[in-house]
Amino acid sequence: MLVLGIALLFSLVSFYVTRSNLLSSGLYPVEDSLVQAGYTKTKDGYTKKESDLTTLIKWNKKTREFDKNHYRFKVDKETTFLSKDFVDKESLETLINGQLSNQFGFVHYTKAKKKDWLKDSPRLVAHAGGAIREKEYNTFYTNSLEALQQNYSLGHRLFEMDFYLTSDKKLAAVHDWHQFGNKDDVALSSDEWKKFKAYGSPETPSRFTTMLIGDVLDQMVINKDMVLITDTKSM
Repeated sequence: MLVLGIALLFSLVSFYVTRSNLLSSGLYPVEDSLVQAGYTKTKDGYTKKESDLTTLIKWNKKTREFDKNHYRFKVDKETTFLSKDFVDKESLETLINGQLSNQFGFVHYTKAKKKDWLKDSPRLVAHAGGAIREKEYNTFYTNSLEALQQNYSLGHRLFEMDFYLTSDKKLAAVHDWHQFGNKDDVALSSDEWKKFKAYGSPETPSRFTTMLIGDVLDQMVINKDMVLITDTKSM
């Protein structure tokens, strides 16, 4: 019984020392870090509801990246300890819009202040949400959800978006109605715009998800380090 107790104590000490060393080296446990940040583990990944929006984070160990509502976050370093995945602290902090710290071998989360979010971000502005890059071609001025997702995943944090009034006086994320609507310079209604499939310039076979200004702000709830620069096209 004494030998068993000593073995158990040795195992616990070894576990604590190894985990503390991982944390000290800047590798943090994925599950503990996300739970500390307010996420709940489910069969699909990790979820959190905020402002009536549900954020879902999935970890893909094979590709070494997180998927956060289709925004991609590559990690720099990762390892596994006792079937638990650990990734570098900086990647996790970008993912959860906060700061992580090691307190006696346990993970602690602190919500980041806005001045910290852009500290190491590129200062290039992604105009109209940024270019959509595909194998055969690039297209621009889509002001689409896909443009935000793709360019945020590439590291952009400053997004210029064009806004034009719909026929029922809502702000649509569109450069103009002459080139990017029905090509007749007549404004669509907000309902028509939400059902519309956007395209860019040059026009390609691909179609993209349209947004009203509220949809853009929803993306800023998901990723709190996004900065919006408005370019309103109507008074």
